[in-house]
Amino acid sequence: MDKKVSQGFFSIRAALESNENVFQQTVELILHNAAKEKRLLAEPSLKELREWSEKDETTRSFGQKRVKTKYGSYCFLSRVLSRSAPQTMIVWSEKDGREKRACVKGHAVLNEEHERILREAVKSFEGIDVVTVQRAMGNPSEGMSFQCRLVIPKKIARFALMLDALLFDGDKDKKADMTIVMLPDFPERKILVNPNSNTTFLLGTDYFGEIKKGCLRMISEVIREEYGGYSFHMGLQTRRAGGKSKAIALAGLSGTGKTTLSLNGANKQIHQDDFIFIIPKGKNYSVVGPEKGFYVKTEDLTKESYPGLWKGFTSSGAVLENVLVDEKTGEIETQNHAIKSCPALGLQACKNGRAVVPRNAVPDTNCPTGAKRLCVMGIITRRTDVFPPVVKLSPEQFTAIFCIGPSIKTSAADPKARGEPVMEYGTDPFHIGDKAEYANKLLKFLRGHSEIELVMMNTGRVGKKEEFEGVKITPEDSQAILDALTAETIGWEKDKDFKWLAPKKIPGISKEKLDAKKHYPKQEYEEIRKEILSLYAQQLEKISKEMPGSKLCKEIMRALPKK
Repeated sequence: MDKKVSQGFFSIRAALESNENVFQQTVELILHNAAKEKRLLAEPSLKELREWSEKDETTRSFGQKRVKTKYGSYCFLSRVLSRSAPQTMIVWSEKDGREKRACVKGHAVLNEEHERILREAVKSFEGIDVVTVQRAMGNPSEGMSFQCRLVIPKKIARFALMLDALLFDGDKDKKADMTIVMLPDFPERKILVNPNSNTTFLLGTDYFGEIKKGCLRMISEVIREEYGGYSFHMGLQTRRAGGKSKAIALAGLSGTGKTTLSLNGANKQIHQDDFIFIIPKGKNYSVVGPEKGFYVKTEDLTKESYPGLWKGFTSSGAVLENVLVDEKTGEIETQNHAIKSCPALGLQACKNGRAVVPRNAVPDTNCPTGAKRLCVMGIITRRTDVFPPVVKLSPEQFTAIFCIGPSIKTSAADPKARGEPVMEYGTDPFHIGDKAEYANKLLKFLRGHSEIELVMMNTGRVGKKEEFEGVKITPEDSQAILDALTAETIGWEKDKDFKWLAPKKIPGISKEKLDAKKHYPKQEYEEIRKEILSLYAQQLEKISKEMPGSKLCKEIMRALPKK
């Protein structure tokens, strides 16, 4: 260990002069101090993690007497109920070419304020037991995996238990590819992300989603920068219909139907519910699935609506967060979002209940977590007006829609703003790269693999107006569309208004859901269309100008009509 670290001294200037990373030094100092004082609990057993988690102070402080359900699974409560996007800062500490991104909102060059926060983090870890666990993102037996290290106080051991359920077994003899440090009792809420050292500090938050997304954010950057690959906020399944079998990957913000569509349906194999990596191999590629568990929203999850997922959700290996459990029976209440709280916090309602569901407890998962190739790639949106349930896109149109990321805000990001329209690049709020450069590269990949069918799916409604809420596109409709994509039974026709291919017929889908025009007078339809295209053009222009010296290619900029 560096002498300056062992003495408890570090500074930005010293770190830069000695070619040391101040974030990495901070982690080493926390672990060094804990080990020196015999407070370091490295790689505890699963039994120990369970014993420590059963005493979880936060869950107990809400007045919840039970930390286990009738099914034998754990259920914990957190004070922070969603991601802390406004408090998140990507901090660039070294000159490796990526520091140019510091001009983008949410990015910064390392400064004295960041050093102050790191010093305070070191102090906050003084005198407490520290737990470290290392788990793997990517199945080691399938050829590619990354070591993810978590550093936490012992009193929040529940997070190590949840990470164990989500990721594969790690290799403690290997150096960690990335590190996440969580400290909920920190007096400020600060999320500091340092891609130079693949280190993230989660301070003042106790929401598990920050850990999961912190791992994915960092490994996605590694995939892009070191492997020349692609990361997608996509679920992945192989579906069989009409005598055909196809691997289908669907992208979407949390809460738009990605997990629902990826984990449900008949005649399928479930690979992933949230993220995939594509690794180029010459003219070919492989699809890597990073997680062994499923991190699902529990709102309105029922046995009737999601029978397969329900089996995993009610298995003893599941770990729940912010889900109401009946104190007498231990039954899980997924349709009652009120959470009992301690008087200091007041009564709160949580519509972002979550669960880490063990893969092996869900039917149709006896298959690899990745795939050899993709047949269909889709982006999920949730409009309520002029979009049919599905449209077929060219590589240029798909990349443009990928950049625009038309969606709605969900409870994962902000429960109060749930349902509001939003545009999120790649439907991935954790992308930290050069967006224009990445999109141009993606277009080249898609053009080189014309065998992949590209679509956009709408899981909202069709035809909404003041006096009519619109015709709902049900989960059953979406499943029928996936079957039709697999069986190749959709009849397509050119949409003259948006220039993509619209469905003329889909088995099992009514005509009123396919033809949005019939719901509107011609002028009203045209006004809606022009407004959509105007917003999309503005978003493309914004992305193209975001990074100095980098812009979207003209084929992406011209992929959609301007008006």
